[in-house]
Amino acid sequence: MRGLVIILMALDHVRDFFNADALHFSPTDLAHTYPALFLTRFITHYCAPTFVLLAGASAFLHGKKTG
Repeated sequence: MRGLVIILMALDHVRDFFNADALHFSPTDLAHTYPALFLTRFITHYCAPTFVLLAGASAFLHGKKTG
């Protein structure tokens, strides 16, 4: 699961590199964006909290197993 989140975070960073239009307007501005750009930006808002949650759960489970 953490690997999937890392891939989505990489998608967010690569999207700006390959999509020059994303630098001229906000990908979440519905007046200028298109569905693929909006969805890739929208889904990446959940990456950081999910990654932290999974890292915490992993640390908890590891501590429970070794403690």
